[in-house]
Amino acid sequence: MDALDSVVDPLREFAKDSVRLVKRCHKPDRK
Repeated sequence: MDALDSVVDPLREFAKDSVRLVKRCHKPDRK
């Protein structure tokens, strides 16, 4: 399972960044 974890972890990080980026694009921050 270690090999799987080494693949899944970067994917999860990438997905998190993508979601943050998409949200920022759709909702420009208003302060």
